[in-house]
Amino acid sequence: MKPSDNQKARVIAFYLPQFHPTPENDKWWGKGFTEWTNVGKARPLFKKHYQPRVPADLGYYDLRLPETRKAQADMARAYGIEGFCYWHYWFGNGKQLLQRPFQEVLKSGEPDFPFCLAWANHSWEDKQFSKDGGHKILMEQLYPGDEDYILHFNALLPAFKDPRYIRVHGNPMFVIYNPAEIPNPARFISLWQQLASDHGFRIHFVGHTSKPQELIRYRKWGFDATIMIRLFDVFKKDFSLLERINAKLQRVMLNQGRRIEYSRAARYFYGTEERADDCYPSIIPNWDHSPRSGRAAHILIRSTPEKFRKHASDSFDNIAHKDREDRIVFLKSWNEWAEGNYMEPDLKFGRGYLEALKQALEEK
Repeated sequence: MKPSDNQKARVIAFYLPQFHPTPENDKWWGKGFTEWTNVGKARPLFKKHYQPRVPADLGYYDLRLPETRKAQADMARAYGIEGFCYWHYWFGNGKQLLQRPFQEVLKSGEPDFPFCLAWANHSWEDKQFSKDGGHKILMEQLYPGDEDYILHFNALLPAFKDPRYIRVHGNPMFVIYNPAEIPNPARFISLWQQLASDHGFRIHFVGHTSKPQELIRYRKWGFDATIMIRLFDVFKKDFSLLERINAKLQRVMLNQGRRIEYSRAARYFYGTEERADDCYPSIIPNWDHSPRSGRAAHILIRSTPEKFRKHASDSFDNIAHKDREDRIVFLKSWNEWAEGNYMEPDLKFGRGYLEALKQALEEK
């Protein structure tokens, strides 16, 4: 599926598969834990802090249900989203987590909605400090070598061959969250490209980063493109001394998190690098990590659908010169509820952010 002639971009939304119980999460966090557990227990840290966030149309869903997955896809399609990019967790030696929703999508053929995969190659940690001052590793990300890389490729081969898989110039797109963590990224990419060639196709590798200076390195490693996520650096921008002192007071003394106004942050969400065909921008409706991080969170404040529409429209205009096939934009995210980073309807804004996205996509 490609964008219509009057649509400005190919919008692909990151998708979190954490909304169903697993044995590991039961063990680490308590019986029945899902992402909704963090969402529901969130509380405001300051005046007019929008917490907790309550889902509307789709409710507190369970991703084991095909009806839920279909409703999400139908909603995303209706507002101009081309497909979902499912976070994929492969820890080495064949160990996966949260794989059930996508595996059921793949096996059942439903919903009939485009998808691709993003390898979230990072360890899972308990962010509470241990006695020695470090973090407790719950599931370590390992890189055992070529044998495991081959096992990993073969596990994903049915997905790559699925007609719903999102392609760029005919090649299935695969995103890697942290390319620099792989011991030899160029070797990994070369091996997978050879394996793909044996099956008659080539992979469109995309690296994920927040640092423009990494673009050259990623290209040398063999990446075809890069996604720029310009989120956390906005909290370090050139604010006045008084603003920096006030921010530190809020964060350290008052335990209210590190905050910045959405409109101000959005000015930094895209740049000149994204004008290159091989650099994909991201659009961000909001961010509030406090349900997971508590008072240490980074928080965008006063986001509205109209402010998001302007941000999305500016990002689309920045890539309007590209070939239609390359006008890819990653939406961060479809359903990261515990990060305040979602498009699904909630009780406060309803479908406002979805309507805003559709308007931005269809503007002349």
